[in-house]
Amino acid sequence: MLPARPVPIWYAPALLAGLGAIWGGGATVAKYVSVAGPPAPGVTCWQMSSAATVLLVVTVLRRRLPPVDRLALGYYAIAGIAGLAVPNMNMVFVTRHIPGGTMAVALTLSPLFTYLIAVAIGHERADRLRIASLALGLGGAALLVLPRGGLTDPAILPYAIAAFATPLLYATGNVFADRRRPPGTDSLALACGMLYVAALGAGTVAIVTGGLHPIWQAASLPNMVLAIYGAISALAFIGFFGLLRLAGAVYFNQVAYLITIFGVVFAAIVFGERPGPWFAAPVVPVFAGVALVNIGRRRALVRAAPTAA
Repeated sequence: MLPARPVPIWYAPALLAGLGAIWGGGATVAKYVSVAGPPAPGVTCWQMSSAATVLLVVTVLRRRLPPVDRLALGYYAIAGIAGLAVPNMNMVFVTRHIPGGTMAVALTLSPLFTYLIAVAIGHERADRLRIASLALGLGGAALLVLPRGGLTDPAILPYAIAAFATPLLYATGNVFADRRRPPGTDSLALACGMLYVAALGAGTVAIVTGGLHPIWQAASLPNMVLAIYGAISALAFIGFFGLLRLAGAVYFNQVAYLITIFGVVFAAIVFGERPGPWFAAPVVPVFAGVALVNIGRRRALVRAAPTAA
């Protein structure tokens, strides 16, 4: 057997940057498409459908199709609806009303919420360092919704507060996906199943509310952006699992910073948003909170590692 080829030193940083760009662009895409008029459930349905179809092709080529037994279907239902469909519908809805940069900063809180939920259910231990990270992150979140901070108009405060439901639900989905993952299953196959169920759930809501948004009827730019971004989102799943195998969870969590940076940059390019100096007030403690929770996780992994005899 030939020895495995060494991975180039730039590969992990490139994957990290690519994931940051894709997920950081999510708020901008959501705002751009929602401003064009389509309701949030319809937008989410087509985005998830595009991503799921790309992953289905990948799973077919790899001969690792999504399992369809009762355990897997239950997993798809909870992780797909609560962890993907609902937070995405919420993001599309609120970004119609708030700056894209504000949504990008809110998304950065997902690692902090993940830790908070893991501690609450006894999956991880609380320690002072990571409790401090939560205090910093939540303090930054409070600053984010203050006028002269992330908000340009006090009237949009309810939407800005609602934006935090998206990272909270992402975090809930992350913890469930980790705790209840069916044993012996392929990650991409599970992601494919989750995305199809998320698309089905969002599509059902869209049909009931009359907002399915027939994407095939008009070759408009927003419709093309939606379909293309959905397909690109599938590549993010592939990069996500690849980066976890290559560099581990602590390294991957640095993507939170890039999500904010790319999100603010994309919002400035597409919508002309120009965050003022007060915008740094919430960003700095949020970044510091994510940094501390990563340091705490690294220390926990070191303590848990077996010592050499």
